[in-house]
Amino acid sequence: MSPVRLCFKPPMARFLASLLLLVFTVVLSYGTAHSLEKPEGELAQAALYLRQGEKVNLDLSFTDSNGARVRLGDFFKSHRPVVLIPAYYHCPRLCGLVHSGAVKLLNQMEFVLGEDYEVITVSFDSTEGPDLAAKTAEKYRGQFKTPADAARGWEFLVGDEQSVKELMDSVGFRYRKDNGEFAHTAALILLTPQGEISQYFTGVSFPPSDFRLALVDASKGAIGSILDHVYLFCFRYDHLQGKYTWAVFNIVRAVGFATLFGLIFLFVRLRRREKAAAVA
Repeated sequence: MSPVRLCFKPPMARFLASLLLLVFTVVLSYGTAHSLEKPEGELAQAALYLRQGEKVNLDLSFTDSNGARVRLGDFFKSHRPVVLIPAYYHCPRLCGLVHSGAVKLLNQMEFVLGEDYEVITVSFDSTEGPDLAAKTAEKYRGQFKTPADAARGWEFLVGDEQSVKELMDSVGFRYRKDNGEFAHTAALILLTPQGEISQYFTGVSFPPSDFRLALVDASKGAIGSILDHVYLFCFRYDHLQGKYTWAVFNIVRAVGFATLFGLIFLFVRLRRREKAAAVA
């Protein structure tokens, strides 16, 4: 009685080759499909242009709420991400909502303001002076859960037109004069300790869990738990939805490559058996 041989039939070969091609195409094209998304399109209408990865000029000069001249780079430490809030201090409505939303958000953070991260509000109205910055600082620092931390880690700045314009242009924040006030959008902008733009949060209400992950991401691993970093591998920030979502691309690519290598192994093995059967 002759032994049973596993024969690799031509139809099966064609099917397996087609399957390999399909998996290979999905693995390579999935990331490309997602990279075609342009979330900036909607934000452009609100005068906000996303500039992730670009670096701001840390040599720009401003004046703090005490009237002292400071360099933007003074607020960037070796391990601390920086939260930038573009606003103007006599704003009748929106800037106040942004600051109130920021206070509510930061009060929910476990990270310590002034130790783990910094916050700077910069007025984009170059006519405003340090006295107005001081009044605004007193108001919102006083709402913080630990005013001492707020006084140490949250600064309110004013600057001349050149410095203000360069900073706002570099982060993609657009505004225009409108009957004595300013038309502008609302956003928190996260910067790395090296001054690179890491993330944007728009609106006046900010999700604490997403913001925590964004702080960890912007810190380049300097703050956050191991679990935070695991989450960052599994999630990515979706600007269209305004929150972190499953990093489907990472998952699809990992599964896709595993499937691809498994199919290649099976294909090669069956081809070898077919050749061995043909020789016999």
